[in-house]
Amino acid sequence: MLAIFHMKEVIPINENFLLQIINVSKIFGYGFLDRIKFPAVDQVPLNIENKPKIFTIAGESGCGKTTLARILLRIIEPNTGTILYKGKDIQKLGSKDKLWFLKEVQGVFQDPYDTFNPLKKVEHIFMKLQEIYWG
Repeated sequence: MLAIFHMKEVIPINENFLLQIINVSKIFGYGFLDRIKFPAVDQVPLNIENKPKIFTIAGESGCGKTTLARILLRIIEPNTGTILYKGKDIQKLGSKDKLWFLKEVQGVFQDPYDTFNPLKKVEHIFMKLQEIYWG
């Protein structure tokens, strides 16, 4: 579970945020008839402001990072909670808005061993990103 974000509070809806995750949970079942329940993501609240920034979700293996990413990309549905992108509930989008969302939000899953060139320092990589995106 994403214990670092584990909070049971209501987050007010604010259109100044690019992304708001409001108490999202995903529970998987396994065993005979899915009788054993496993919370992969438990009551996650998160706000990302609507301004350029680098944001990372990090955690140990099996803590729910990929499940949260799949929920955000609408690959799987959460059991509870709300996800707002630019003030719109992504779970209640119509067909036109779904197309808009798919153009706006795209996931990049990557192999951690192929992510960075080990011969270059992290500062070089961030400076290159800053040059490309923020001039």
